[in-house]
Amino acid sequence: MKRFSKNYIIDYYQVGADRLLTLQALMNIIQDIASDHAKILGFGQDELDVDTFWVLVRLQLQMNALPQWRDEVRLETYISSQFSGTPPREVLIYAGDKLIGKAQTSWLVLSAETRKPATQKMDELLAAGINESCGISTRKINLNGRSLSIKREFEVLYSDLDLNYHVNNAIYGKWASDAVPVELWKDWQLNEFGINFMNEVHLGQKVVIKTEIVKAEESIEVLVEGRVAEKEKAAFAASIKLIKRT
Repeated sequence: MKRFSKNYIIDYYQVGADRLLTLQALMNIIQDIASDHAKILGFGQDELDVDTFWVLVRLQLQMNALPQWRDEVRLETYISSQFSGTPPREVLIYAGDKLIGKAQTSWLVLSAETRKPATQKMDELLAAGINESCGISTRKINLNGRSLSIKREFEVLYSDLDLNYHVNNAIYGKWASDAVPVELWKDWQLNEFGINFMNEVHLGQKVVIKTEIVKAEESIEVLVEGRVAEKEKAAFAASIKLIKRT
């Protein structure tokens, strides 16, 4: 089954104050369908070698519309063979027959001991690919030289962790969303989101969030960097593009 689809009904705990699906919830859904499809193809978490696990390293998302509370959406996913290296996973998001969003994600299998990439299941991953692309690509988000200012600082809590005992990728989406000023969320909504995961974040570490807001005529881009306070390297870099609410 090289293509896999799954329906989701948006529940109250997945929406924000505006009754629209939150970025964190959307990232969880994308993670869920990726996990289900990987298992069907034979390289899910349970099929990996002991002490190895999948990690999301990049995500690029584009949403033409956001589903609301009680809406039903259908996600379709597949591995694309149109790219060199580790093939990315593509995701299409439908409301009925209408395509409302798409995403490309890049994943790696890491060794729990060395935290370095493992090559296991690569043959199966390549064999699962199809010659299609959703039309968007993950990209490097370079924030060097930007005029970033500190937005907030906080400590990583137990509820932020996943089964690999590091911060789950969807939590980074929450941190990025929370970096957008509340007054912007009142008049603007998510259109595009890109994130690079560069270093793991663990329990008890302090995270510093820095932002820069770039305004254009019809959109606003919020650049976000998350950095572990005692580390020199950033944990993640993200870009959120907002458009006027309709």
